[in-house]
Amino acid sequence: MSYIDCKSALSSLLLDRTLKVVAFSGPWGVGKTHLWKGIQEDSLDPLVRNAMYCSLFGVTSIRDLKLKLAQAAVLQSSGGGTVKEMLGNVVSVGKKAATALHPSFEALDEIGFMAVPMLLRGKLIVIDDIERKHDSLHVNEVLGFVEECAQRLGCKILLILNVEKLTDDFIWRQFREKVVDEEQRLVMSPSEATSIALSLHKSRGLTPAAAPELPNQFRAAIEACQITNIRVISKLERLVRRILGEAGKLDTAIHDRVVPSVVLLGAIHHRSLDNAPDFEFVVNYRSTFSETADRVVASDRDAEAPHAGREGWILLMDRLGIKSCGLFEKAIVRYLESGQIDARSIQEAIRAFSENRSALLVRVAAEKFLEDRKWNVKKPDRSFLHDLEIIRAGVQWLDATLLDAIYYQAGEVSGGQAVADELIDAWVSAFEQRYSSGEEAVPAPGHTLLHEKILDVVRRMRAISLSRNSLSGLCSRANEGKELSESDQALLSSVTTEDWTQALRRATGQELKLIVLQSLEFHRARYEDKKYEYGRVAHCFVEACCLIVNAPHSSGSDDRQNARLAAVLEGQFKSSGLIQLLEDNHSEAFSDPAEAE
Repeated sequence: MSYIDCKSALSSLLLDRTLKVVAFSGPWGVGKTHLWKGIQEDSLDPLVRNAMYCSLFGVTSIRDLKLKLAQAAVLQSSGGGTVKEMLGNVVSVGKKAATALHPSFEALDEIGFMAVPMLLRGKLIVIDDIERKHDSLHVNEVLGFVEECAQRLGCKILLILNVEKLTDDFIWRQFREKVVDEEQRLVMSPSEATSIALSLHKSRGLTPAAAPELPNQFRAAIEACQITNIRVISKLERLVRRILGEAGKLDTAIHDRVVPSVVLLGAIHHRSLDNAPDFEFVVNYRSTFSETADRVVASDRDAEAPHAGREGWILLMDRLGIKSCGLFEKAIVRYLESGQIDARSIQEAIRAFSENRSALLVRVAAEKFLEDRKWNVKKPDRSFLHDLEIIRAGVQWLDATLLDAIYYQAGEVSGGQAVADELIDAWVSAFEQRYSSGEEAVPAPGHTLLHEKILDVVRRMRAISLSRNSLSGLCSRANEGKELSESDQALLSSVTTEDWTQALRRATGQELKLIVLQSLEFHRARYEDKKYEYGRVAHCFVEACCLIVNAPHSSGSDDRQNARLAAVLEGQFKSSGLIQLLEDNHSEAFSDPAEAE
């Protein structure tokens, strides 16, 4: 039933004098209270317009409920005259004492309690937020009070609640059949909820006149996430507007890349998704292709089943059209967790999308090619060849992992092997030209590369890059509290276990001490402070230490040095309380997506 239909149906139930108790249920945030207030404002029926409203949020007893209703009656009465007369008659107080009741409520505890039957008689009483009551107030007590009002005082009762969140729902089910005459449920669609949220913002003047226009991708992302909580949608609207406001005017392709990620991360932050992925899964996500089809970052939620729900997570990313994530998503997560927006990082990430729009489109085409190769079993080879020609025009924008997967899929297309070889040669040439200076950090591949030419050029360029941007230097700058440069940030996201192993074996003395202690600090910051940008560097460091500690050692000179290094590392992990990471090969340390495949 739509929102409009539900409003009409509930209005009819409230006008039906044969019904004493009506329950109105629905999930949190779908607008139940808003719908009731709309009915009250539009109604011409005096009973509905003069209804007495009370929220059970935090109410601990029926006595407290009665007093809240008495207070509502005093506030509702024009000038409090009628109610004060009732209270005066009940307790035989003088005119002066009765006049003092309205502004201060100082004597209301006792007077109001005795006057409740007179105040409530024949009224429509709306009791909201039943599931948010205090644990000491049981739902059977509430229903007992409701039945008393309906039978003895001639009241009509509207109960507003989220049945699914009732802690004593078993009692509710038992008493509901006896007490509740009719129940209306509000089931909101994401589209309706979005329309209401946006209209509320606009009507309340909460959307600035200079705010950027909300793109169509916002509604589409809300639909994909199946969010019906109006309050959450309003928060997501503000988040998207703020992020887009930092970026300036963007075209459709950039909106397609940016808006779904912002909505998803915001929804995760506000806990509005069932079986939601965590931030780390999202910021490290790559499209489901080839060996990376099972890319999932282990969640801390369940050590025995860390990958529970991963198929649903991947389907969610598909519905949102998110193929890969990176620095932009990390900047959004930092903002959500700290409340401080890193405008520069967001602007730089979006500017990179805008300036390299052709790169974005080529990557989208490449990921679509792989997606179709896996699932579109009826697509003819000639169409795949056409896709490969589009990819060839911008092959320099692909990363090593994506190209590696494309090469082997292209080879299976009739007439595709020649094109695949051309893709490799053109990419290798462009890659060498870009990274041969060593000034830019070379991104690490997402999984073990299969093509020898790709593997060779990546190793050579990484060696040049690491000679200019060392892990030792990164640790030193981080230890000194200096702001990490773009090269440092790139190194954080591209370091491999092999890089760490070599760095540890080369270092000695103060350099070794600095590397080990700062890397353990990276690990602490990742898991205690939730700094996801340290996830890869922390994982690769721990895995490199595991390899060194568990490697066999002989009596040779190099092996004796490696044995001493292993003893140093093992001792430091023990003193840091992290020895389990070295002993358990199935620990969380071995779940990094870049190394797990």
